[in-house]
Amino acid sequence: MAGWAGSRPEPLPLSAHFHVLTGAPGAGKTSLVDALAEAGLATAAEGARQLIRQGIAASGVDPRKDRHAFAAAMLAHDVLLWEAAASLGRPVIFDRGLPDILGFCRIEGIAPPAGLADAIARCRYNVQVFLAPCWPEIYAADEERTQTIEEARASEQMMRRVYPECGYSLVDLPLADIAARVAFVRTRIEG
Repeated sequence: MAGWAGSRPEPLPLSAHFHVLTGAPGAGKTSLVDALAEAGLATAAEGARQLIRQGIAASGVDPRKDRHAFAAAMLAHDVLLWEAAASLGRPVIFDRGLPDILGFCRIEGIAPPAGLADAIARCRYNVQVFLAPCWPEIYAADEERTQTIEEARASEQMMRRVYPECGYSLVDLPLADIAARVAFVRTRIEG
């Protein structure tokens, strides 16, 4: 895998009860995660948004200016989230997963942070990953989401490459309202 300091992870036992939502920025992932939380499922918020909010609030400086430091901070944050989820002993829905950091690094043209390959190999999720396709009709930029719609599409395409490289299969979320998306996800994770 070009640009990644590691080889494809050995097949490890997958955490069948850890489910990832990935895909394009502004495609409804966070709204879906929030709705799943309201329905009683355990969720883990997107690390990048939390780090951006904390960085701006603490210093007035946007942590996205130093992409290497931002990627390393996302890695540390997401590993802690995964470890905390492991102690719950029940299904958890993650708003993005560790392979998203690899995708971010490739999009930005930077080297992945030290330890990312090991974390991706060790902190596994369910083999089925939900992908939110780019959806221009609902896309909106905000303080943390500054990408253009073209950048959102590029991010989706990167996730379509990165997750299979890391041993996952992708299931596209329907372009539908939140209730339909909640039903779609719950049907697949609750069997």
